[in-house]
Amino acid sequence: MLGLGLFGWAPASAAAYSVMKKSFLGAGLTGTRTASLFKEFKASYKKEFVHANLFGWTIALGLLSLVISGRAMILMEAGILPRMLLLTIVFLFVSISLLAFPLKAYMDLPSLQAVRYALLLGVANLHYVLLLCILLSLITYLYFLFPGLLLFYGVSLPAALIMQFALRIFTKAGLAASYQTV
Repeated sequence: MLGLGLFGWAPASAAAYSVMKKSFLGAGLTGTRTASLFKEFKASYKKEFVHANLFGWTIALGLLSLVISGRAMILMEAGILPRMLLLTIVFLFVSISLLAFPLKAYMDLPSLQAVRYALLLGVANLHYVLLLCILLSLITYLYFLFPGLLLFYGVSLPAALIMQFALRIFTKAGLAASYQTV
């Protein structure tokens, strides 16, 4: 049960980005059978289970730290400089969070190196990250307006959008994809 939810979201994200990378860079989803996509997803999920969980929970811990810092600043009535510093750190964290999993799937990097690349690519492609945040906010708003969309598109629509933007950023930066089979 813990593998389904608590310890399953990070490996599922890594596996989804791996499948999307192969689909977007290859012939697309039209030439791929659903059974082979599921097999690829399952194999990638098993392969990345431990590493993706460690990486995902590290990101979750960073998010918790930022939330606590923000709440502390509100309670202490901090000045404008600390708030702007926290806002900058939050933006850097968001760019790392959005690009790190796709980057690990794209280049098969170690976690720390993926975080470094994600930070550099996020800052270098600020306009893509901001546009991606706006589009993800719009998708979330649409999910609240029409809850039925969540049933059909759920996590796959935001993940596909993130991967599409990430692939655009990676190719613009000249990064080469790893084509390892799972």
